[in-house]
Amino acid sequence: MRLDALPSSVADTGFDEDRGVSQVSGETGFKVVRNEFGHVSIWPAGRAQAPGWHDHGFSGTRERCLEHIAELGDVRNER
Repeated sequence: MRLDALPSSVADTGFDEDRGVSQVSGETGFKVVRNEFGHVSIWPAGRAQAPGWHDHGFSGTRERCLEHIAELGDVRNER
């Protein structure tokens, strides 16, 4: 299972991943997102959706979102 990062063109968001907080807005929630290729990742819940990524239907803390992704297994064929 791959936990792909968002493309660098959308990853430079001022988000401190170590602390799980946006340096710009102070947001702390995350959501699980998925792209057209079936890759899943996490995204700050209060931010505009990155182009090509869509809500997967789960939100929570950074740690809980990563746990959820691990529980999903390989979801790339579930289109």
